[in-house]
Amino acid sequence: MAAQRPESRFAHVFDAIYAIDLVFKQGCWALCSDAHCCHFSRYKSAGDSAFHEIPLLPGEWEYLNRTGHIRQYEDYRQLRLEVPLATGILAYESLRIPATQCPCTHDIRPAICRLYPLLPVYSATAGLIGVDTKVTLFDVIEEILDLPRACRIGEIPLSELQKFMELTRALGSEPVLVFHLMAYKLVKDVLRKCLAQMVAAAARPTGSPEEIAARITALQRDLVVKVVNWGAVKAELNELGNQFRSIHGASFTLS
Repeated sequence: MAAQRPESRFAHVFDAIYAIDLVFKQGCWALCSDAHCCHFSRYKSAGDSAFHEIPLLPGEWEYLNRTGHIRQYEDYRQLRLEVPLATGILAYESLRIPATQCPCTHDIRPAICRLYPLLPVYSATAGLIGVDTKVTLFDVIEEILDLPRACRIGEIPLSELQKFMELTRALGSEPVLVFHLMAYKLVKDVLRKCLAQMVAAAARPTGSPEEIAARITALQRDLVVKVVNWGAVKAELNELGNQFRSIHGASFTLS
């Protein structure tokens, strides 16, 4: 008997997302000197540069398995970090994939690959309120260290703007997905503030690209392990969860 594939939470949302082929600029991966938005090899030490890490939305791991889209990757590992909150388990999930080039099949690439380099910004009460052009911590590092931006996309063609809005509407249709996107931005903004303080108190990294990458790796490690007050971050996440619970009622749960 064949193994039963896991059911995907929010499958209808992912059906809609995966049907939207948003492309900000054709062949954009050729413009960034092969940096790749899921790779950022120029900012990683040699030990990490052979791996991609692709963030997934809640239910997307199950969706990739149910649809068979996970088979686009020759080798992969699911990474999962859980934070218990009053409204359930906040889980950060991602795919770790050994690769030196973009590992995704274009038509079935994950949601974040369709959105990058823009992250929709939501309010718990007002829906979509803007966009964030610093999607990842690497984008934040570029800004704070005044490094040349790897991504060469600077505008949304009018022909693609409607697709972006369709994506944001699909994501915004499920409060749990909105919560996760808001939680991601909350954590990223905390990291940005702490990183800016670290850089202001120390000399900017200089030298060869390899030396800069090594310094950035050390900055990230110190940022996560020594600098950020994760207890305060968890309190903010709980406050955000309580806000969603007050709006959507007891049916709102992350688990």
